[in-house]
Amino acid sequence: MIKIGKLIEAKSKAGYKEEDGTIRLIVIDFWDNHESFNLIRLGNGKYISSGNAEQIESYLNAHYNSWSYYDGDIFVHMVAEQTAKEIMSKYVEGILNNDDRQSYETLARKIINRFTKIGIVKPENAKTQFMKVTEELGELAEGINKDKPEQVKDSLGDVLVTLILLAEDLNLNLLDCLNSAWGEIKDRKGKVKDGSFVKEADLDDR
Repeated sequence: MIKIGKLIEAKSKAGYKEEDGTIRLIVIDFWDNHESFNLIRLGNGKYISSGNAEQIESYLNAHYNSWSYYDGDIFVHMVAEQTAKEIMSKYVEGILNNDDRQSYETLARKIINRFTKIGIVKPENAKTQFMKVTEELGELAEGINKDKPEQVKDSLGDVLVTLILLAEDLNLNLLDCLNSAWGEIKDRKGKVKDGSFVKEADLDDR
């Protein structure tokens, strides 16, 4: 059975598109849903494949002559897993960066299609996806508090991706939710106090 976060030493089959020789791979549970995993090549940051544990194992058996787990110390595995998560995060970010001139609807659909394909998007995953939203909000808060513009930019993108997926899990469209919110606030009256907008109906309470 596939072991998450453990380095795999694999030798590619002759004629396969990767060069012959030993390659280091790692399987990560990027979305922490214990159902869909990602196979990453550490040497060049290449995203290899996704699927459940059986599908990942089948992929390895099909494309490599041999593969086995690296029996190094736990620190090596921790560093490798963190590196793999950073690689996967950049891969997700690339979904947006490669299409940054397309409409929101087009980007959202590509994101939804991509993560539906690997088993992330489904109604029963809503609670797990919500936790992913809060995790990304924590990264955003850290970037703002520590004045890290690049982290803020990356985190905002990650928050949007997780919200798009959460809305899909809940059978909602994020743009419809935004339009609904705009309909509620566009004619709202009130005042700005301490940097926040206070509704007219709540002014007497402050």
